[in-house]
Amino acid sequence: MSGGYRRLALGLLVCLLAATALASCSAGNQAVISAEMSDFKFTPSSWEVPAGTKVTISLTNDGAVTHAWTLMEGGYIAKAPFSQDDAKHELQSFTVAAGQSQTFEFTSPSSPGNYQVVCSEPGHLDAGMKGTLIVK
Repeated sequence: MSGGYRRLALGLLVCLLAATALASCSAGNQAVISAEMSDFKFTPSSWEVPAGTKVTISLTNDGAVTHAWTLMEGGYIAKAPFSQDDAKHELQSFTVAAGQSQTFEFTSPSSPGNYQVVCSEPGHLDAGMKGTLIVK
C-alpha cells in the first residue's frame, strides 16, 4: 500500500473512531473512547466512563515518537519526571509507535473519581502530556 493510500486509510479510520467517540458509546457494561496522541498532548485530554465497565480505547499516534496512554491509580498524581516509583502506581498502560493506531481493552476502576492519565515515555509528562479519566 503506498504512503498516500495508507494516510487516507488512517485518516478514514480516525474519522470513524472520532464519530464513535462523539457518540460516547456506552451500552450496558461497555464504553468506547478514543485519543489522538501527538507531540506532546492527548486529544481529547479527558474521557468519561462508567465505573467497573469494559472499556475499548482506540489510540492513534500522530506524533514523531512513541507515546503511551497510562492510567494511574485513584488519588495518585505522577509528577515530572515520570519515574519507577510512579510506574508502581499504573493501573493500565498502552504504548503505540509513531504513525500507528491500536485498540486496547481494559476494565475501568470500580470507584468513581478522577484518574490521572499520563504519557509515561521519558520526558513526555515533563512536556505536559497528561489527561483525566473521569469514572462515574
